[in-house]
Amino acid sequence: MLMACAVQSDAAKTPGKESVAMEAFARALQTLPTTIADNAGYDSAQLVSELRAAHSQGFNTMGLNMDVGKIGCMKELGNHRIFCCKEASSVICCRGS
Repeated sequence: MLMACAVQSDAAKTPGKESVAMEAFARALQTLPTTIADNAGYDSAQLVSELRAAHSQGFNTMGLNMDVGKIGCMKELGNHRIFCCKEASSVICCRGS
């Protein structure tokens, strides 16, 4: 969710056709949590709505804990490295490197 929001935000500031591609990429990123939850057999609508709510409240380290079918803090769950990679890739994607 965090990456999708960052890409969407930069797309709004980018002129031309590049912004359309950025918006499509942001939409694709937003489908990932739904797909992951669906494939794990959990209620994706519930989990994704909880995840969006957590991110809108500033809890940006929250993600899907597929061991228990709930959202959880990725740092506390030991997924800090993944979180750092997501931050780095959002910078790369948004800056056009």
